[in-house]
Amino acid sequence: MRLGFWSIANGWLDDDLIRLGERIEAAADWLRRHGGSACAEADEQKMFGLMFRRQIILAVQAGGFEPFVSADLDDDEIVKTILNDPS
Repeated sequence: MRLGFWSIANGWLDDDLIRLGERIEAAADWLRRHGGSACAEADEQKMFGLMFRRQIILAVQAGGFEPFVSADLDDDEIVKTILNDPS
């Protein structure tokens, strides 16, 4: 993982939905400036995907998808429901 990307993404596991969104936006901008997603390293792509999933989980838990998706679901059920991810 390149240092520039890491410096933006580091700390993404906190529970601040707004701050996570800012990190995702900054990471996306950084990737665009450095060749786009096609040039992203595998661990950068993986971390970006994890950040995106975390943002969805936090938004659902905050009630952002009510009444369509219950805020009471656990993290795995949220991912399965929102992303149609059977894993």
